[in-house]
Amino acid sequence: MLIRSCLGVLLIVLLIVLAVNAIAQDHRLSLGGGFARHGTDNVNGFFFSSTYEVRSHDKLGYTFSFTGTMHDGQTPILYFDDVQTTWKQGALTFVTAGVQVNAGISYNLLKFKNSRVAIGLSPLIRYQSTSNPDYAWVNFYPTTYFPGASLKRSISVGGITSLNYTIDIRNFFIQAFASIQYDTHQDALSMLGLSMGRRFPLAKAANN
Repeated sequence: MLIRSCLGVLLIVLLIVLAVNAIAQDHRLSLGGGFARHGTDNVNGFFFSSTYEVRSHDKLGYTFSFTGTMHDGQTPILYFDDVQTTWKQGALTFVTAGVQVNAGISYNLLKFKNSRVAIGLSPLIRYQSTSNPDYAWVNFYPTTYFPGASLKRSISVGGITSLNYTIDIRNFFIQAFASIQYDTHQDALSMLGLSMGRRFPLAKAANN
């Protein structure tokens, strides 16, 4: 039911994009990446993204993005050494990774001759996997025991809001952006990065 709802939202946005495509001023395709923080686990990482944007007029645009994230960190543990008969401190390394698709709108707050400041708002579908186990303690010697350890996978929906600054250089552009998102898996992610791309202006728009 959750996946069907997500697909329905993305389908509606796609139909809107196709409807405005005939009056679009230009199309934009970009690749980007940068710093990402997984607020739920409080760990740093990175992300990479690909974005397709259709601009219908000076103020409004429609975007589709595919994004991947990777985070890793350490969880402190306390374990008992039967040989030395003492408790010791250690750490377990874990990795959290995910991919997501989002489709939404962008709106120009400020527009200059060759640059603009815009905000964006999009629903998203996210698949995530994490190796972080659910445990209370670990006994390394003579046996290793991970109570409740399991690989966790989840599919969730959520929303993402962004702020970006774009500079156009002929038919190319550079964009700096920041975003924050939250989903039904109760994961909060923030991202800060740069992207570069190409514009594909329509002949009508270019003549203007």
